[in-house]
Amino acid sequence: DMMGPNITMLDIEELKKTKLKPYIERSLEHIAPAPGALAMLGHNIDLAIANYEAWAVSFNSGNLSHKIKEIMRVSLSRRAHCSYWGNVRSASAKRDGLTEELIDDGINNYADSEHLDDKEKAILNHVDLVMKDPDSLDAEYYENLRKHLSEDEITQIGIFLCFNAGYH
Repeated sequence: DMMGPNITMLDIEELKKTKLKPYIERSLEHIAPAPGALAMLGHNIDLAIANYEAWAVSFNSGNLSHKIKEIMRVSLSRRAHCSYWGNVRSASAKRDGLTEELIDDGINNYADSEHLDDKEKAILNHVDLVMKDPDSLDAEYYENLRKHLSEDEITQIGIFLCFNAGYH
């Protein structure tokens, strides 16, 4: 069963009367992060702003595609049975070619997917192992992972996972 957020979502229109207004407007335009994130984090406005800025950097910078980041994020949402975050889609990820079919393939069939390259498969395998079997991430594992990803990219994945796993 899918469920919604466990933190009370504040009214966006009321939050627009605070210093969150410019962040809410950007969030409504890009849907990344989703306006619901600010509706939940708005219980502490300064923390909401700091989180928005850090999340935006983790999503909008680096050399990992928005498409793969969005598959990662939706995967985490589905693992948590969260219907709210699991159904939000980033506008930039859609422009990168994200489709619902690709999300499903990336979550349910990434190892054998004909739509993902080796790097994307390595990323999704890493997410899977971080969430299911973190003890398997030993030195040998990272040595193999570096065949597909730079340490910068591995760091980007870790930070992105930290931001997105905590919303559920």
